[in-house]
Amino acid sequence: MINTIPRPYLIWWSKFLAPFIDILYRGNKFTDPINGKSYKKFLPYGYVKQRDNALSPGTLSLERHRLLWLYLNNETIFFSKTLKVLHVAPEQCFYNLFKNLKNIVNDKRLEGASTITQQVAKNFLLTNEVSFKRKVKEAILAFRIEKAYSKEKILELYLNQIYLGEGTY
Repeated sequence: MINTIPRPYLIWWSKFLAPFIDILYRGNKFTDPINGKSYKKFLPYGYVKQRDNALSPGTLSLERHRLLWLYLNNETIFFSKTLKVLHVAPEQCFYNLFKNLKNIVNDKRLEGASTITQQVAKNFLLTNEVSFKRKVKEAILAFRIEKAYSKEKILELYLNQIYLGEGTY
């Protein structure tokens, strides 16, 4: 049943349920490197085929998020040196951690928590207005876009529309 709920809604509800799930799954079998907490198991995840032990209860991070975290933490200076960052659009599980980093100098508010499909919906069909109303429209349009187009087509639309720097789109 959870597979039928659009991801933006799951993210919104997770803000309220995550603390309870975090406590319920505490144990010592699996450790999430993002928050350093251990759990008896991770949650299953997958829209087409469910994968066991994929989603961390504490950070709601998937395998790719935990790998990215380990890479940034162990192989880069991202967390240890003062960096001037133009734009940060982290995965949802990193959002709160990134917005509180003291070493990131950013003149704008932290942005993010939009899927590529949501960004396509916003860039092609909506304004840059910062409001809850626009975010709801974006989520509804993203759901419709995902029903109408393949992931490859959505990615193509996104990559052909975004600014890549130095006058390149």
